[in-house]
Amino acid sequence: MEDPVLVARASEIFRERYLSDCYAEPFVGVPELLTALVAARKKIAVVSNKPHPIAEKQLRLANLVSYIDVFKSDDGSMRLKPCPDAIEQVLRETGAAAPGSLMIGDSCVDIKAGQAAHVLTCSVTYGYTDRNVLSQAGPDFLVDDIRDLGRML
Repeated sequence: MEDPVLVARASEIFRERYLSDCYAEPFVGVPELLTALVAARKKIAVVSNKPHPIAEKQLRLANLVSYIDVFKSDDGSMRLKPCPDAIEQVLRETGAAAPGSLMIGDSCVDIKAGQAAHVLTCSVTYGYTDRNVLSQAGPDFLVDDIRDLGRML
């Protein structure tokens, strides 16, 4: 039987360690794509299921904060992906229309959240999830290199 106190303590230790050791380097082509999107006056948002302090630190360490207009992560107040709530909130805050918006992600929950929010979806195959699994999730686009997406936009 699971001990809730022990699970809570283990989770706390994990988050503390993850926060102190986390580092995220942007994937090849991401800064260039973000630069092009900013130049085209596109709104850029990050929706992450990671705990807020960790997601925020990773964006800061990867030097991506200056590109981001709206940032949503797990602060305990939102339902996590695949629930579309955070994406729908981003759309409201930015004034963007769902049909003209795109969710880019590396997992099936990203694609499911985007589909539920009625935005276009793009899976990148170099993240956490196998290419075949991502393909089965039915994204609108599937790219092996984010620069390919940049050329399509």
